Amino acid sequence: MDGSKIWIAIQSMDGAFVVKLGDHGHNANHQVVVNSNYNKLSIETFQNPAPEAIVYLLKVRAGEKLVLEEPIMFSKMYKRKLSKNLELVRLKKLAKEKQLNQETNVKPELVEEILA
Repeated sequence: MDGSKIWIAIQSMDGAFVVKLGDHGHNANHQVVVNSNYNKLSIETFQNPAPEAIVYLLKVRAGEKLVLEEPIMFSKMYKRKLSKNLELVRLKKLAKEKQLNQETNVKPELVEEILA
């Protein structure tokens, strides 16, 4: 979305690797629309953090869901995030393969059986 609050549509490109850079401590306002043919993998990171750096929430507004229960080392947080993302991609792939297998295992019927 630009300064005039209008969404800017960007067409997808096969094989594209998209990087969204945000401000320090802020996220760029964006939305992503994906379909069953594509996966979106998000990896939030800091610029060159020390693996032993402690990551913690500075402030949580009333009613907001905690994204981090307690302070954690950056290396542990990053590994946890990657594991969750990779597991989601794996589960989506399995579901898609199962759906394709079900579609290809449809028993063909004779025209006479269909029209009977």
